[in-house]
Amino acid sequence: MLNNFLLAADKPALLHGASGELLVSIILIIGMLAGVTAKKLKLPVLTGQIIAGILIGPYMLNLIGHTEEKNLTAVTSFAIGLIALTVGSHLNFQKLHNSFNRNLLIAVGESSCAFIAVFFALEYFNPMDFSEKTRLAAHLLISSLACSTSPATVLHVIKEKNAKGNLVRTLLIVVALDNIICLLVFESVRAIARQKLSGASLLTTALPGLISFFSSIIVGFLVAKCFEFCLKYIQKKQGQSHFRRNSHTLVFTLLVASIMITNGLCDYMAMVTAELPQKLTPLPIMANLVLGLCLSNFAIFKNEMLEQFEVLEQFIFTVFFTLAGMHLDLTTINSQTISSALIYLVAMAGGKMLGATFGAIMGRCTPRTTLNIGSMLLVQAGMTIALLVVIYSEKDFSALHAKITAMILLVVVFTELVGTILITKTLDRVKETGKKRTRLIDFIDEEHIITGLNAKDKWEVLREMSYFLVKTNDIEIDPEELLKRMEVREKEFSTGFGQGIAIPHCTVSDEESHDGKIRGMLAVCTPAVEFEAMDDEPVEIIVMLATPESQREAHLEILSTLGKMLSDTKIRDQILKANCAASIYEIFHSEEAETFNYFLK
Repeated sequence: MLNNFLLAADKPALLHGASGELLVSIILIIGMLAGVTAKKLKLPVLTGQIIAGILIGPYMLNLIGHTEEKNLTAVTSFAIGLIALTVGSHLNFQKLHNSFNRNLLIAVGESSCAFIAVFFALEYFNPMDFSEKTRLAAHLLISSLACSTSPATVLHVIKEKNAKGNLVRTLLIVVALDNIICLLVFESVRAIARQKLSGASLLTTALPGLISFFSSIIVGFLVAKCFEFCLKYIQKKQGQSHFRRNSHTLVFTLLVASIMITNGLCDYMAMVTAELPQKLTPLPIMANLVLGLCLSNFAIFKNEMLEQFEVLEQFIFTVFFTLAGMHLDLTTINSQTISSALIYLVAMAGGKMLGATFGAIMGRCTPRTTLNIGSMLLVQAGMTIALLVVIYSEKDFSALHAKITAMILLVVVFTELVGTILITKTLDRVKETGKKRTRLIDFIDEEHIITGLNAKDKWEVLREMSYFLVKTNDIEIDPEELLKRMEVREKEFSTGFGQGIAIPHCTVSDEESHDGKIRGMLAVCTPAVEFEAMDDEPVEIIVMLATPESQREAHLEILSTLGKMLSDTKIRDQILKANCAASIYEIFHSEEAETFNYFLK
């Protein structure tokens, strides 16, 4: 990815002339060995892979040089595309109705504060000694890069630590929003910087950025629609049952093809319009992020599609981060580069942590998220490097290339090494590592929780909850039909357990539930509702279940477990005192609840 502007080593690499297949094999083996070594030293695997990349790169052992890296462009592009698609998939609007506002506040807070802090720090110190003519433009461009967070690093650490929890969920969504905001900020300041350096009108200089941004969105959207069309067409031709049996292989193939098509279209559009007065330069990373967002929200089998990449993840991450270490050009490191990088790092880290904390407070996040989210957003790589390439391709910015490139690449490698350790230690401290395993009551996520439900009687409660369950779950049933089944079951025998708890439930078919899994939701009623409970007391905590016919045994176990867990005085009081869905989600996945909501084998 950086082959266009990194300086080549003076001597040919030891593997000069080797084929792409041999280079990938060697990088994969070295990266895996480095990861194992790092793990033994109690360091993140990613850290070991980056250090290995630095060692075998053109400025140390010179095993692989920049000439050889050109043979690996397709691998790197696919890795970045897969990472961007995965991050975009976490912007599933069905799952964000409870958390979107607070995640947006965090992303806007940390991005804006990082931009402001870096800009004023650079303006005050001018550590790269830019001239008066280029100073403002350079500092604006560098400050816009501070808004980004590396999705690849975040995903790698989460996968490595097998992490799951409210902080992890928040982190993934914020990173996706963060990079969209970064691109918007970059395109805005690029227009201003170009105008300052070229003297052209702001409208003229802003046009390329707007075209780049919207063409990226269009490419991602069109590829997603083609993906969806292919799935529906094949499903219609094969029939529902046969299609479902073969869906995993089909979805995997189409996803791989979609990433390659997206990358190829972006490059092709840039090439064929290169000689036009206004060329199209869509960014592959943005287009793939939009692709993931669209597939996550509109495609069939959207819940299963990203699981298809489990087999590719270790290969992709190992090669990607070993190559990332090779990008550090040691010949450009001097006292000015180091001092500039330190000023940038301090300002960026301070701005991100302050802004993220303020956004989390404004969004009424849980204390765990508020205290820790800022320190997990300091890593910079994917979007930063992609935008660095854009800066390098601009003729108007030619006077800025060398200094910006040297400083930013040093920052990228440093944040990848240190930021990775920060994320790892934070996940360990909040005890969200090793939690990505199926629990007995895994079907109640934050998006499946209502707080402060106000209803006059239990029939209104059942109506509200039936509609909410269908809205927030991937289940193919009309809400009126679900309500009818809930009412029939409730008239047979009240599901009010007593102690302020009710668990209304009904049966659905395996086809209606898509994957044969139990669907559910939780509501806290304010005030309590009369529910004809066994102890004649009104109900405050209600869990609604829609159980497939094939899950009757699991249904009985879950009913029993929910009754015991919600009858626990400490857990019940914590739920009633919780002020948001995120807090209740944390309670369900806390150590206190683990006795009841245990991990399945």
